[in-house]
Amino acid sequence: MSAAVPGWVQFATLSVPLIVGHQVIGALTVARASTMPYGPEDVHLAEQAVAEAGPILARAQEASEAARRQQGASELSRLAASLTQD
Repeated sequence: MSAAVPGWVQFATLSVPLIVGHQVIGALTVARASTMPYGPEDVHLAEQAVAEAGPILARAQEASEAARRQQGASELSRLAASLTQD
């Protein structure tokens, strides 16, 4: 292990990809102010968390995109109506 830089805090980090289907939609990263490595139980808990969170986040993203498309369609409809009122 290399010598610590004075004033710097060393962190141990653990990152787990958020995978839905065959697509990576993000990552969960945890960190602690320690150089002690994460163990198998830590990795297992992080994997469980992303297994539950991934589908929830994907559904929220889909709902947001649907709302954005609906808003765009409504704006186009209003524009078309204003053009045909003459």
